[in-house]
Amino acid sequence: MTTATPSPTVLIVEDNATTLKALTLAVGTAGYTVVAAADGAAALRLLASTTPDLACLDLMLPDMDGIELARRIRDLPNGADVILIALSGLASKLDEACALSRGFSDLIFKPIEPSRLTQRLARLLPSGAAVSRPGTPNRVLLVDDDPGQRKLGQLWLTKHGFDVQTASTAREALDLAAAAPPDAIVSDLVMPDIDGLSLCRAVRLNPRLARVPYVLTSASHWTQEPNDQDNARRAGVSAFVPRTPTLSHVVDALLATLRGTSAPAPPLQAPVPDGPLYSARAIRHLEQQAQFSVTMARDAATATAQLSLLTSVAALAASAHDLVSILSEALARTLDIAGVSSGAIYLFESDGRLDLTCHIGTDDPLADSPALQRAVTEGRRTKAWAPRQDSRMAVVPIIAAGEHLGVLVLGSMQEGLDHRWLDFVATISAQLAPAVALARSITQLRESEARYRLLSERD
Repeated sequence: MTTATPSPTVLIVEDNATTLKALTLAVGTAGYTVVAAADGAAALRLLASTTPDLACLDLMLPDMDGIELARRIRDLPNGADVILIALSGLASKLDEACALSRGFSDLIFKPIEPSRLTQRLARLLPSGAAVSRPGTPNRVLLVDDDPGQRKLGQLWLTKHGFDVQTASTAREALDLAAAAPPDAIVSDLVMPDIDGLSLCRAVRLNPRLARVPYVLTSASHWTQEPNDQDNARRAGVSAFVPRTPTLSHVVDALLATLRGTSAPAPPLQAPVPDGPLYSARAIRHLEQQAQFSVTMARDAATATAQLSLLTSVAALAASAHDLVSILSEALARTLDIAGVSSGAIYLFESDGRLDLTCHIGTDDPLADSPALQRAVTEGRRTKAWAPRQDSRMAVVPIIAAGEHLGVLVLGSMQEGLDHRWLDFVATISAQLAPAVALARSITQLRESEARYRLLSERD
């Protein structure tokens, strides 16, 4: 069965009227329901009657500190589950937000490109698009002590057709499951009272819950270690999978266990040994710090890339005398910034054909795939593509002032191109687009001047 899910609601709190308008338009266009406020007091008035799924908070507001606003949101009756994103141009404020207990799920440096915000939202929130339901809605009990992760999990599992009940602690989960056994349980590994493995053991000791599929998940790097997988099986876990922003591994594991295509829940074995691996507070803190460190490093790298490319384009346009020369140099700098060795720029001709304008390290990456050429011509979204088993490519539209000028193709030998790299490449392409438009205009102007001089000489 296919059905549409309601679009998530996003609250944007920003005192700069121009920025607020741009972000509101971009987020609304991306398919979310948007409510906006220019200061903390206005945001709290909105929250009295509306509970958003996510709130983007400027940390420098005219009437109160954005971090104080976050604390007040958390104290509201339904505020614990609101996903929070911090916006600031001050690293010190983002550091403070990072340290806030029960705080922010993401941090974004200002100034903010609207497209960058919508990319972050797409990783956190499901859209309201139609999805294929797995059949009769299965009741899933989701257990996670982190309010942001719990809300995200509920949104994504609901989008995939599950009837979701949540619990913030293992003890609460045991009470809920005992009162009304769910069809499946999804639990975070690290929780403050009882960790996910101990919770699974307690579930298996209850005769009414002994065969309920139990999916354990964690964002930590050791989820794939053999010893951890063995400990999970000994505790009776049905599947132990990594946690991703869209819960794709969790959804796959749930569907496999519920449809009976995976092995049944294993019997409970000897107790799992205790150890520093399950020191909940320490691991949770390290996970959050690692996540925010990656976010800040990515933002800093993106800002550096944008500045480098914009600075170089002006020099290129001033020194080069034809479109191919300008774009070849710009492509070389783009490859350097993106950390890959091959790429190409295609531009649309007046008849709509996609023409290979310049390339480095590859001949014509789109030549062997007419289907991809058609998709590129018709679409405006970044695509990941694997022409061969040992290669990956990102195909990124080049759009300036709403006009689809062409595409940037970058090649990589990595096993896969994750969403962070694709977002990074899309940001670089956004900076390359004005360069393409400028280069095309300069070459057209120079060609016109040359024709005018030739006609003048003839006269």
